[in-house]
Amino acid sequence: MTSGKILGERQRLNPLTPENLGLPQEQIPEFINLLQQEVQSLVIGNIETIDVKLANIIENLHSLEDPDLYPDNLDKQRLGLLLNWGNKKIGAAVAKMYQKAANPERQIQFSEDDLSIQQEILKIAQESGFAVTPQILKQHFQDGIRPLSTVVNLLTFVRETGVKHEFRFNQMSKLVAF
Repeated sequence: MTSGKILGERQRLNPLTPENLGLPQEQIPEFINLLQQEVQSLVIGNIETIDVKLANIIENLHSLEDPDLYPDNLDKQRLGLLLNWGNKKIGAAVAKMYQKAANPERQIQFSEDDLSIQQEILKIAQESGFAVTPQILKQHFQDGIRPLSTVVNLLTFVRETGVKHEFRFNQMSKLVAF
């Protein structure tokens, strides 16, 4: 097909005709221009909406740090543990506790932080009424702590990267621009 035929076919198949739109021929270029402006406005609106939505998600994540939100006392205690020590330190300490409980003859080196975390875990276990066995450590302090650690890890990432500050700065600059 030649370019003349392609352009002719394109013109023939164009749904934006004066007849279809109910507009006079001379208003069609203005109508098309208005359509293009509206699309640009929608794109800007979506970008602003994404900023607002992400800022709201971050605020909602912060609300999940409140121990009173959790009805289960074990969840409250595990959340406090995560907020005090972080997921990596707790994971390392629990892994050492697991190895020691699974193989008592084995010599495991605990750091000061590991020993402090171990004491807190032992206290939580005692208050919750369960013995510290490898199965209990896995169930409550490895697998069971994952949802809480996800929240804490996301919030730690937000704090470390300053994402929240960036959103506020961008939102303020948009307000000043308008």
